[in-house]
Amino acid sequence: MTCFGSDARRWLAAVVILLAPGAARGLINPNFTPIHLTVQSKLIVLATAPRGKAAQAVVLKIAEALKGKAPAKLTISLAYAPKAHAEAARVLLAESSGRKLLIFAGKYDRDELAYVHVSGRWLQLGKGDDGWRLIAIDTHMLGTWNGATDMLTRCVRYVLAERGGADVPVNSGTEWRKIVKVAALKARPRSASAVDLAGDGR
Repeated sequence: MTCFGSDARRWLAAVVILLAPGAARGLINPNFTPIHLTVQSKLIVLATAPRGKAAQAVVLKIAEALKGKAPAKLTISLAYAPKAHAEAARVLLAESSGRKLLIFAGKYDRDELAYVHVSGRWLQLGKGDDGWRLIAIDTHMLGTWNGATDMLTRCVRYVLAERGGADVPVNSGTEWRKIVKVAALKARPRSASAVDLAGDGR
C-alpha cells in the first residue's frame, strides 16, 4: 500500500480540519439565568418523583430543602392543565419515578409560580386555592437551563454558597460552522493511508 508524502498528509489534514464542524453554541437566556431563578425563588427543594402513573394529582415527597422552609410533601393537581400537557406530565413523572426533581417557588414577574425540573424538562405550576396546579410543560424555561437535573442542583448549590458572587456564563463562545466543499476529485483512488496529524509516524 502506497503512503502519502508529508505534503500530501498536511494537505489532507487541512481538508479534514476545514470540513469538521465546530462545537455547538451554548446559550442561556441572559435575562433569566439560573442565578436569577435561584435568587428570586423563596423556596427551592429536592423531591422524589412518585412511582406509578398519576391520575388527577401528584404527591411529591420532599427530600431536601435548599432554600426556605419546605413542607413534608407537595401536591400538584393536573386537573386544570390542557389535556395534552397533563398527559405529558403524567408520562414524564412516571418515567422519572424514583428520581430527584428540583422545585423552585416564588414570585416571578409579579406572578406566584413554581417551576419543576425533572429529567431535563420543565413544568410550570400556578398557585390555586387547593395548592399547586400544573399550567403547562414549559419549553421557554429551557433557555434558563437545558440539561440534567443533578447538574442544575449543583449549579443552585453553587449560587447559594457564593452569596451573590456566583457567575454562570450565558455563552460558551463556540458555534457550528458550515461544511465547506474544498474540491471534487474525479480520479479513482489507487491507495490509502492513515492521516498522521502529529507528524510523528504513528
